[in-house]
Amino acid sequence: MSVEKLVDYMDNLNENMSKKPIDHDTLQYVPMIKNYERWCELMKISLVANCNIPTYDIEANQQLGLILDKIKEYNFSL
Repeated sequence: MSVEKLVDYMDNLNENMSKKPIDHDTLQYVPMIKNYERWCELMKISLVANCNIPTYDIEANQQLGLILDKIKEYNFSL
């Protein structure tokens, strides 16, 4: 988008944002929208990177579950 088109678009921002449907190709050049979208992308990446997704052996975990279920069948009270 040329500088002239961007200035014209920003001058009529209220009208342009009220259009149905919004022209997403044009929106990507509006600085505040572009920065917001970039911020959202970075937030998603940081949440995925820091959510401490466990890495464990699924098969071993299932076997442990079976062992724990069998232990529940026994009465250990004195």
